Amino acid sequence: MNGDVIVNGEVIVNDKVIVNGEVTVNGEVIVNGEVIVNGEVIVNGEVTVNDKLIVNGEVIVNGKVIVNCEVIVNGEVIVNGEVIVNGEVTANGELIVNGEAIVNGEVIVNDKVIVNGEVIVNGEVIVNGEVIVNGEVIVNGEVIVNGEVIVKCEVIVNGEIIVNAEEVVNGEVIINGEVIVNEELEEFGRKQLILLKKYPRIYMR
Repeated sequence: MNGDVIVNGEVIVNDKVIVNGEVTVNGEVIVNGEVIVNGEVIVNGEVTVNDKLIVNGEVIVNGKVIVNCEVIVNGEVIVNGEVIVNGEVTANGELIVNGEAIVNGEVIVNDKVIVNGEVIVNGEVIVNGEVIVNGEVIVNGEVIVNGEVIVKCEVIVNGEIIVNAEEVVNGEVIINGEVIVNEELEEFGRKQLILLKKYPRIYMR
């Protein structure tokens, strides 16, 4: 048959249909069974899937992907390019960053932060709460304290101590070495006089 075939009613085919040329459907296509496509499928319009979509192979998307609901990934996610997140990111598990992490905004941590390596801060550090250091603290530069400093154990200073303001000592001071006073030294109690007699190597300039 070399011409057109027009069917105004229903067509039922109980066996295989083989079409060697192009098939054009201007209306709705309803398939109640499985559809198997062995070749490429090109869709020029919108595709709507009302149920689960299962892809057993690779998915390549050359354009933008917009997801309006929740995305659940049970396996590994690898991103080779830049990731921009304009909203909140919540990680309920472990977060591992093997490269550099740059944060241009505020970072809020509500729980413990554990750092096993070096931490370098190029700007100001403000701590509003308590700071507990269980190990050694090394400061290579100047330390400025605007408030009170309370030391409950021994303090060892290997270098020079310069006090520009008044110094008040409520307890005993023991000096095993030389004391040099550049200004006037006033004594206000007997204990201080006894200490001066015990350690006579005090030079008044």
